[in-house]
Amino acid sequence: MKRVRWGILGTASIARRMVVPAIQRSEWGTVAGVASRELNRAKDFAAQCGIPAAYGSYGEMVNAEDVDAVYIPLTNDLHLPWILASIAAGKHVLCEKPLALNAGEVRRIQAAADGSGLLVMEGICSHFHPVHERVRELVSQGTIGDVHLVRMSVSSDFSERPNDFRWKKELGGGGLLDLGCYCVRTARMILKAEPRSVAAHATFDPETGVDTNMFVMLMFDGGVTAMIDCGILSTFRNGYEVIGTRGKIVVDTPFGNSTETRKLTVYDTRSNVVIEEWPTAHQINVQMDVVSRCIAEGTAAPVPLAESLQNARVLDACMESALQGGCTVAVR
Repeated sequence: MKRVRWGILGTASIARRMVVPAIQRSEWGTVAGVASRELNRAKDFAAQCGIPAAYGSYGEMVNAEDVDAVYIPLTNDLHLPWILASIAAGKHVLCEKPLALNAGEVRRIQAAADGSGLLVMEGICSHFHPVHERVRELVSQGTIGDVHLVRMSVSSDFSERPNDFRWKKELGGGGLLDLGCYCVRTARMILKAEPRSVAAHATFDPETGVDTNMFVMLMFDGGVTAMIDCGILSTFRNGYEVIGTRGKIVVDTPFGNSTETRKLTVYDTRSNVVIEEWPTAHQINVQMDVVSRCIAEGTAAPVPLAESLQNARVLDACMESALQGGCTVAVR
């Protein structure tokens, strides 16, 4: 079995802490090289992580003959150019969420990837944790009756990290792209439907212009609603609930990479616990193993670009609504 040879484009913390170890544990992948715009930084990263090659430019690694696939953990503004460069060099791509800054950029990625024979995928690690699929299964089985509301809260306080990219609008910062993308996708997945319109209200940092906190309503056919609040200037929250006519499902700590075990509780209409489960997985380990295997075997990406495009369309509508003071915006 030939292992997929990954190149790491950048020395981001998530690559060092999570992704490189996950690839090194995988039966289907290996880390062939790491690139930085500063060669010494790449060399230090390679030495610490046991990576055989270090590159002093992104372009050098993207075009290296001993690299099959590129993992991109760069700031959001750099996703599009380096995805396109990787495709042009004949490399498979796994790029951290969000895949691009907007739906227009995702369409450009789709056009470049179409017919290339390459796997190009948005890295949505929560897709690989079984808790969300279990929620979807319970909803499909009618365990809580007809669902009419999904409510999600994901936020953190980045006020003491002023140099973080999330505070830089030109880098694609803000809470919606960083955290809201998870919520929008998970709500769509659970409901197996697409919102027809959205309404959003946000606070924007007066100095940087990034959205610091945002409240979103996704409106689906049949009166079903998803209520999402997310932000980078708020107390830590991480949870969601799915509310139906015969009960509700509550998931604690559904997002993030530091927790492997997520608690899932089903309540009846009188708030009695009827099911309690603790689905467990190291979602990045699973992601890197599954994606590497798909590349090695030539099978389709588990998260297709069409899915990333639809999520981007909804996020675009959310930002449009927030910038217009909360008016309802149709999802195009």
